Amino acid sequence: MKRNLSLLFFFISFSFYAQNDTLSIRTKPTISEVFVKTNNVIYVGIKNRIYINVPYPETLTASSPGLTIEDNKFYIFPNISSEQTLFLSFKTKEGTFVTEKHVFKVKSIPVLLSMINGNNCSKCVVEIKKNELKDALISLKFDDVALDIDFKVTSYSIYFEGNKQLNITVQGDRISDEVFERINKLNVGSHIFITEIRFSYSFNEMTICKVTPIKIVLIE
Repeated sequence: MKRNLSLLFFFISFSFYAQNDTLSIRTKPTISEVFVKTNNVIYVGIKNRIYINVPYPETLTASSPGLTIEDNKFYIFPNISSEQTLFLSFKTKEGTFVTEKHVFKVKSIPVLLSMINGNNCSKCVVEIKKNELKDALISLKFDDVALDIDFKVTSYSIYFEGNKQLNITVQGDRISDEVFERINKLNVGSHIFITEIRFSYSFNEMTICKVTPIKIVLIE
């Protein structure tokens, strides 16, 4: 089947346009099952996995800008637009061929929020107590609940208000003992800045444009 799908991929354009001469394009109801795990949204800059189920997979041809097939799995790198269309042509259980149209919404990658103990906001300051910063966890998430990707913070830089020259680089995703000792000497109302957050992620191919810093003010 892998060989068949590969051959079909190389002849996508030919198959699609040849059948388009004789077949109408179905939109609803559709015979195939097509979905993505992000609520029918695909993202620019991400290799979006498209799940496709048809009666006879060996007869399937597909066409869409940025479409690739790897190990019998379908992916789309979408263009910058508001939506993108995927065309499928395949054999039905009745033995006839149909061509279907599936439309996905297209979005840009949202801002990547950095958090401390699960708290942050991109345009304000996180209020936090000193004792809550001991071994505090620094993590990342997209500002879009539909885009669920695991990130692992590998290092970060931290500095304190009025002393930007003392920029400490920390390996890992926790407030280190050394950093906490310095924090413990600060006065209530002092500001702390966590920047240059570096990370790894579970996605094979993705472009991250921006990571927000963490701005903290000590309240106790």
